[in-house]
Amino acid sequence: MTFFQTARALAGCPTPQDDSIRHPGPTALRRWRAAVAKMRAGTGYRPRVVFIGNSKTVGAGAGATPPTGTNVFTDGAETQSKVAQFARLLAETGIPASRQSFFASSGLPNQAAKMSYDPRVAGLGNGWSGGSRTLGGIMWATSGANPFSFAPEGSCSRLELISKRHVGGGTLGVTADADAVILTTVNGAPNGAATADLFARTVVDVARCTHVFNFVRQSGGYVSVVGAIAQDISVLAVDVINGGTYGTVSSYHTGTQAWDSADALEILAPNLVFVELGTNDLRTGQDVVATRSNILQIVAKARATGADVVLEIPSFGVVRGSDTTERRALLKDAIVSLGTAQG
Repeated sequence: MTFFQTARALAGCPTPQDDSIRHPGPTALRRWRAAVAKMRAGTGYRPRVVFIGNSKTVGAGAGATPPTGTNVFTDGAETQSKVAQFARLLAETGIPASRQSFFASSGLPNQAAKMSYDPRVAGLGNGWSGGSRTLGGIMWATSGANPFSFAPEGSCSRLELISKRHVGGGTLGVTADADAVILTTVNGAPNGAATADLFARTVVDVARCTHVFNFVRQSGGYVSVVGAIAQDISVLAVDVINGGTYGTVSSYHTGTQAWDSADALEILAPNLVFVELGTNDLRTGQDVVATRSNILQIVAKARATGADVVLEIPSFGVVRGSDTTERRALLKDAIVSLGTAQG
C-alpha cells in the first residue's frame, strides 16, 4: 500500500484497491480510531502521530527549486515532507491536524542545513552543536549562553519541551518572544540518579497567540534540547511529529537509552507510528534478517506505548551497489511478513 493510500484510509477516505495494496480493514488500527473518536467527543484529548524513517520521511528531494542554498535536496523541504502532507490530508478530510513541532537535527549535516530545512528553527549557529542520538537525529546541546528559537506558524497556548537532563549538567530555561521572564527551567539530573542522565518532558502554558520560543542555558554545564511541540489547546487537533533522520539505517533507531529513537516514543505516547526504513540498509549491505529484527524492535516499543503501527515498504530508485532487485524483494517480503505477524 502506498503512503498516500494508507493516509487516505486513515483519514476515512475511499481508497481504491488492487493486489499490491495491504489495506487496513475496518477492525484494524483500533487504537488510532479510538483516539480520533475521543478527540471528536470534545474531551480535550489530542491524538499524536509520530513518523520514524530516513530521508524519505525527512522529505529529501522536496526542497526549493531552484535550490536556495547548498543543501539542494532539503532546503525548505520540511513543508513538503510526507509528514506535512499527511497533516494537510487529515485536515482536508475533517480531522484537524497540527505539525507545530520540531525534533533534533533531522540527520542533516550541520546547524545551517537544519535551519534551511525548517526555517521555524533559528539561532543554532550560536554555539549549539550535536549531542546524543535521539528521535529525529542528534539533539542540540550547548555549554554557552546563546539561545536558539522555534517559531510555530500558528497560535499556540502550550509548549511541550523534550530534553535530556545531564548528571551534574546545567539549567535550561525557556522564554517566549522578547520577554526575558523564564517560563520554565529544566535542571540537570541529580548526581547519583538511578538512571544517570534523564529524559524529561516539561509542559508550560502561555497566553494564546503566535510566539517565538527561546531555549537558553542559564547556568552550569551542558544542556540538551531534543525537540518541542507547540499546541493551541483551545482547538482540538492531532499532533503530527516528524522523527525522520536523513541517511539512517534501521539499527540507528534502536537502542537502550530512554532518549534513543524508538525508546523516545515512551515519553511521547503516540497513538499511531509510521515506520519507513530499509532503503539505506540495502544500499550499505545490511542483512535483511537483521533489518527485519531492527524494525520488529521499533514496532514492539511503539506498541508498548499504546500505539498502532503502519509499516511502509520503501520506494526505490536506481539499483546500485548492494541494493539489488533480489534484495529489494527480500526486504519487501520481510516487511509484509512482519506486518502480517504483528496484525
